[in-house]
Amino acid sequence: SDDAQRQLTANFLQNVDIAQRGGVLASPDKTVPGGGSYYFHWMRDAALTQRAVMKSISNQTSPAEIDVRLRHYVTWVLNAQADSDPHNIDVRIEPKFTLPDGPV
Repeated sequence: SDDAQRQLTANFLQNVDIAQRGGVLASPDKTVPGGGSYYFHWMRDAALTQRAVMKSISNQTSPAEIDVRLRHYVTWVLNAQADSDPHNIDVRIEPKFTLPDGPV
């Protein structure tokens, strides 16, 4: 139904553009049974998510809103990949980045 589709889209978008700063959240759950967490921004998955965002909300959202979301995402990626690593490793080889509890 249309209502179910709108709810699905709303749930999906809650994990995209976290705090309007561009991060894409793999899972809002910080504790996974058996230990661990998926509270990360995974580069490949985030890129695929952005593609899905463009396709899935393009008929429900203005092009300007999609543009804002994509600009946030690109800015987040550029900032995350420009961070220095405390172990002097090139952070661009890391597939995932931590999303802080505060500003992303």
